Amino acid sequence: MEDRISILIVEDEREVLQSLSNIIGRRYSKVFTAKNAQNALAIFRDKKIDLVITDIRMPGMDGLTMLHKMKLIKPNIHRIVMSAYSDAEYFLRAIDLGVDGYIIKPFLKDKIIEAIEKSAQNIVNEQLALQSKMLLAKSEKEMRELNETKDKFFSIIGHDVKTPVSTIASYSSLLLDEYEDMDKEEIAQILQIIQKSSLRAIELLKNLLEWAKVQTGSIAFNPEKVNICDTISEEIDFASNLWEKKKIIIKYKPKKDNYIYADRNMVRTIFRNLFSNAIKFTPENGTIRLISERMNADKEYIKISIEDSGIGISPQIVPNLFSVKENYSSVGTDGETGSGMGLLFCKEFVDIQGGNIQAESNLGKGSTFSFSLPAAK
Repeated sequence: MEDRISILIVEDEREVLQSLSNIIGRRYSKVFTAKNAQNALAIFRDKKIDLVITDIRMPGMDGLTMLHKMKLIKPNIHRIVMSAYSDAEYFLRAIDLGVDGYIIKPFLKDKIIEAIEKSAQNIVNEQLALQSKMLLAKSEKEMRELNETKDKFFSIIGHDVKTPVSTIASYSSLLLDEYEDMDKEEIAQILQIIQKSSLRAIELLKNLLEWAKVQTGSIAFNPEKVNICDTISEEIDFASNLWEKKKIIIKYKPKKDNYIYADRNMVRTIFRNLFSNAIKFTPENGTIRLISERMNADKEYIKISIEDSGIGISPQIVPNLFSVKENYSSVGTDGETGSGMGLLFCKEFVDIQGGNIQAESNLGKGSTFSFSLPAAK
């Protein structure tokens, strides 16, 4: 308790001020002194003071007027007053101010300590109550945000799962009812639609399970030394059927020394989502430029950027791209669909690894998504 409160002693008599400072300073570590009300107010405004012990009669501004001014600055300030004059006027004025104690001079050391300990205990109790209140408010806020995030996420998943499942149900019913009247080509077309919708539903359910792992902290995090350039090259090859179909030009020059310390699977998920988005929103014969580089301002991080010449994003949307509260899902330049969940996973996985992710875009001119992760030591 002795190191949790700050005490300001105000006394115009130098010997008395020194005596009080010695007595109180032996027990409490944060003690300030002032020889008049003007100095005391200056200290009070500059320091975090919990308890003021003041003489009443002082040259210039008296102690009670000073305490009134202090209470206007900090309403919950605790106060003890001292006076050699025990007449009713000062006593009643002190009571009216709501002081913690009133000590008559010449004071006894034990009385001073007893009055301070009583006030100090009240101050600590108030501090603990305030901390508990703040922790409760923070907990309630986090719980409310978590529920909002959960509700929003399930709203997104529910909406996006409904479409492929409904498609599967309706086309399978059509196939069963009209099978005998259909030729092989019609049957094949319906089966392709059902297959495409099934894969879409599976992907969404995988997203749901992945998100649940992240939120419960059960997802495995295994950082290791990773050559980010090799990872990028592998993912470019893996998605070649997508960008070759749209005749997109991929510009990338791998570097030999760009090693990061990160979870390999998470890095693949981050890059794959951002790269597939770039392909999705880049028109035929467009360009995607990939860059991996050590950051100039911070050599301890490696930054990976995916620049596309696609359709771009509205400036109103960009700040909320990585927030579950504001989910955005658009159709790609070749009719590609998505749930908008990929960017949320990217943000989660980058944060887990102590990195940073950001987006820049010009509507109609393209977008740049970049993320930075710790460089391998």
